[in-house]
Parts: sequence; structure tokens; C-alpha cells
Amino acid sequence: MGENPYTILYPDDFKKQLDYIDRKYWKLIKENIEKYLLFEPDIETKNRKPLSKPPVDSIWEIRFGPKNIFRVFYKCYPELKEVWILSIGYKEKDKLFIMGDNIL
Repeated sequence: MGENPYTILYPDDFKKQLDYIDRKYWKLIKENIEKYLLFEPDIETKNRKPLSKPPVDSIWEIRFGPKNIFRVFYKCYPELKEVWILSIGYKEKDKLFIMGDNIL
């Protein structure tokens, strides 16, 4: 792991996005965002990868939660040591939902 953690920045509507996800998962979401993005957010792993055709304006995605249903889309700025969260959603079968809207 890198020695200095990245700063994680959230969009103004992040709380609104969370409102579409059962509150019992909020702690899990926070823990996983920190787990995957505080250090080396731009290193590809099994559950963290760059997207070639992002569903939202992003570069990277992390997957986690029960059956990997949660998706967090973000941009990474290594030169600034910043990660900008763009959106959070969840998958149901082959559909991705962000703020209740099916975007895939």
C-alpha cells in the first residue's frame, strides 16, 4: 500500500444517492469505499477496474457487497492524491440503478 492516503471527495448529491439504498448497507458502503480507494485506487484488482465504456462519466468502478451488487464509480487523480466519487448504484440482474433509475 502507498504510504499517504488519498483524499476521497464525494458529490453534493451522494446522500441523496444513498437514500435509494437500504440504510443497513451504508456502513458497508463507507468501509468498502475506504478499503478500496484510500490507497492505490488506480491499481486494477478483481473488484476494482477501469471502465472502457462507463455508464456514467467515470474512469473506474469498484464492486462489493452481497453478490457484488454495489457499484461505486469514480475518477482518480494520482498527482493530487484525490479520488472523486461520481456515483453509487446497485445491480439487479443485468440492470444498474443509480438514484432509482435504470441506466443500463
